[in-house]
Amino acid sequence: MILMIDWGNSYIKFLETDSLDSQNLDRAKVKRLEQSLELFKFISNQYELVLLASVRSDEETNVLVESLKSYCSSIIIAKSGLPETFNSVYQNTQQMGVDRWLSMLALSSSDTRQLVVSCGTAITIDLLDCGRHIGGQIVPGLQLLTNSFNKTGKVNLTPLEIYGIQKGLGDSTQDCVEKGIYQLIEAYISSIIKMLDDEKPISAIIFTGGGGQFWQGQFAMLKENTQYREKLVFEGLADYYLNIK
Repeated sequence: MILMIDWGNSYIKFLETDSLDSQNLDRAKVKRLEQSLELFKFISNQYELVLLASVRSDEETNVLVESLKSYCSSIIIAKSGLPETFNSVYQNTQQMGVDRWLSMLALSSSDTRQLVVSCGTAITIDLLDCGRHIGGQIVPGLQLLTNSFNKTGKVNLTPLEIYGIQKGLGDSTQDCVEKGIYQLIEAYISSIIKMLDDEKPISAIIFTGGGGQFWQGQFAMLKENTQYREKLVFEGLADYYLNIK
């Protein structure tokens, strides 16, 4: 059994799979937890391999790895910049978040023009053309935008849940913020898609991340070439291991 872990800024996600082939990954169920220590309530097997992608600090990542050693002696921590066969516009690929790197690695064998939209703590946009990373953008996501209001000390917001709200004008501070953030994110994603599509038609717009399914649903009504890939980072993690082993 193989344990795959994607530790992001807000959640730790993991799955268990018998092998790294696409059929087994498709069948595997992703579990999402808020605290890394919760992971050990759900895993109990002795694993032949643990694959880890972490955007957390080295200190936090090392603490997790030490705890995982009692479950597996073979733990691989993915690093941006590997394998070197994947070509990116970044001069220093190690500066890129490993989740972005792995998401693109999973798509790098395609000879089409693809846009990756990852909706999480931050919203990241990355363009690939014939398997090469052309460039990207990063803007605050739902959580960071919400936190910017709470820092003022004058606005006390409950956790925002824009997924499912209606467009329009709000009738309370909470409602105004929710509708405003929804409109802001929608307009941003729409504008970047139009800009890049006007330059050269995009073959596929791939949404991923915690809010990816919601936003793919919103844009699917406007664009036929959208898709949601929940396991994109895990797919890249599998490709990473198969390329470096």
